[in-house]
Amino acid sequence: MDKKGQTALHMAAKGTNVEVVEELIKADRSSINIADTKGNTALHIAARKGRSHIVKLLLDNNITDTKAVNRTGETALDTVEKVGNPEVALILQKHGVPSAKTIKPSGATNPARELKQTVSNIKHEVHNQLEHTRQTRRRVQGIAKVLNKMHTEGLNNAINSTTVVAVLIATVAFAAIFTVPGQYVEDTSNLPDGHSLGEANIASTTPFIIFFIFDSIALFISLAVVVDQTSVVVIESKAKKQMMAVINKLMWLACVLMRSHLRFEEDLNLSKMVLMLKVLMLTYIFGW
Repeated sequence: MDKKGQTALHMAAKGTNVEVVEELIKADRSSINIADTKGNTALHIAARKGRSHIVKLLLDNNITDTKAVNRTGETALDTVEKVGNPEVALILQKHGVPSAKTIKPSGATNPARELKQTVSNIKHEVHNQLEHTRQTRRRVQGIAKVLNKMHTEGLNNAINSTTVVAVLIATVAFAAIFTVPGQYVEDTSNLPDGHSLGEANIASTTPFIIFFIFDSIALFISLAVVVDQTSVVVIESKAKKQMMAVINKLMWLACVLMRSHLRFEEDLNLSKMVLMLKVLMLTYIFGW
C-alpha cells in the first residue's frame, strides 16, 4: 500500500489494462474489497474513472462488496452519478449496485460524515453553477459581437446611402441654379426696366429669388455632407453615430428647403425640375 492506502489493484483500476486487473485479482481476491484512506474500493476507483470493462470484471467476482460506502457516504453508483457517466451507471445498476440513500444504516448516523457529505454536495453544485455561468457569459459575448457587427454594417450602409442622396441633391440643385428656364432678353431696343441684355426674364421676379436662395442653401448643405463623408474617416462607433445624427439633421434641412421652394418652382412652370426634386426627397425620406 502507498501513503493513500491504495493497493496495486487500486492503481490498476485507474488504468485501462484489463489483463493486469485480472491477474491481480487471481493473485489475491481479498484485495477487491480493500478500501484506501478515503474509503474507496477498487470498484469505486474504476467507476469514477469510467473504466467500464474493469467495472464488469470486478462485478463478475461474487466476493465484490457492491454496498461498500466510502468516507463521503457514496457507493460506486453514487460516485458515477456525481461525475456523470451513464454507461457505467447502467452497468452498476444491472449488477444490483445500490445507492447509499437506499442502504439502511446499521447504527447511529455519523454527524461528521453527514457534514462532510453536505459540504461535498455544495461544492459540486457551486462548481456546476460556475461552469454554467461561464458558458452563459461566453454565449452572451458571442451574441454581442454579432449584434455589434450588424450594427456597424447598418451604420456604414446608412452613411453610403446618405452620401449618394447628397450627391444627387447637389447635382439637381446645381442644375436648377445655372439652368434658368424661360426666355432671355435679346432685343436691346425693347429692354424692360431693371433688365440687362442676356438676362432671364424671370430673374427679377420674387418667386425666382426665393427659389434661388433656398436652392443655394440646399446645394451648400448637400456639398458639405458629401465633403464630410468622403474626407473624414471615423473609426469609433460612437463617433459615427454622432456624425450621422448631425448629417441626418442637415439632410432633413436640405429637404425642407427644397420642399419649400417647390411651390415657387411650380409657379415658374419648372415641371421637370419639380419632379426630380420630389423624387430625391422621397428617396431620402423613405431611405431612412
